[in-house]
Amino acid sequence: MINGITVIYKEAGFTSHDVVAKMRGICGQKKIGHTGTLDPMATGVLPVCLGNATRLCDMLADRDKEYAAELLEQAGLALEKKDGFVCERRRIRFKELTAEERAALVEKEPAFGRVICRCETVTEGEILEALHSPIPPCSVDGVKRRVNAGMGRCQGGFCGPRVVDILARELKLSPGDIVQDQAGSWLLDRQTKGGNRDV
Repeated sequence: MINGITVIYKEAGFTSHDVVAKMRGICGQKKIGHTGTLDPMATGVLPVCLGNATRLCDMLADRDKEYAAELLEQAGLALEKKDGFVCERRRIRFKELTAEERAALVEKEPAFGRVICRCETVTEGEILEALHSPIPPCSVDGVKRRVNAGMGRCQGGFCGPRVVDILARELKLSPGDIVQDQAGSWLLDRQTKGGNRDV
């Protein structure tokens, strides 16, 4: 397994997830992540973490970044802002809120009161927020990378089925159509016990 950080020049039309998927194919390993989502139309460098360095992804993604555009503008280059440009993306991390902030959030949006991942204290509200973002995750691992559900001690043993149910409900799919990560990595094959639940 390759461990370390490499910097990739991302061209327009590729999402950060596309870059990670390509790197997985090139390196022949699954343990790869990126340090912050770049707009699909953005071009520029994307630090990609491999192997044990993936532990740095969350730490680096939350840090302030200095973009080349700001440096070029300071140097006197005339710049135009793209339509629909999002300068920063912030997400609610329920476990980092104070008790008062949590109570207010749950009162405003009850989904934040349902803890889905006990190990990482990830709520249904956080998962729903990710699923309704401009570039939503569409797999269990996508949710894991976005909100950390399944990153704790049990590695998704507790929250995995709940994440599948939420994905199926929000994407309007059968639970049998939900994949772990990429096309063909289905979690459910067929029903093994009696019951009235469609799989």
